Amino acid sequence: MNTVGKVVSLNLLIFVLYTLLIHATSGNDAAIEGTVLAYMHAVGVFFIGIFMAIFNKGEARNIGAALVLSGLLIAVIGFSVCLGTLELNLH
Repeated sequence: MNTVGKVVSLNLLIFVLYTLLIHATSGNDAAIEGTVLAYMHAVGVFFIGIFMAIFNKGEARNIGAALVLSGLLIAVIGFSVCLGTLELNLH
């Protein structure tokens, strides 16, 4: 269970860092670029986690489940943060 927290925390930290970097450097296109990168990250992590959870046993299965969880979290948070920023820029 300890590795699950580490995997989820590391993926969310990576998400926060590149989101901050994109929003600091991209200007008006930051919301779209952040959303695209967040979804690419989330989909990649999700599918790697699905394959690990299905085809492995033991600790690797737990890590796969953690990757699936972090992929879903990144998708939800990325949607709300990046598209919320897009709406703020439209007004």
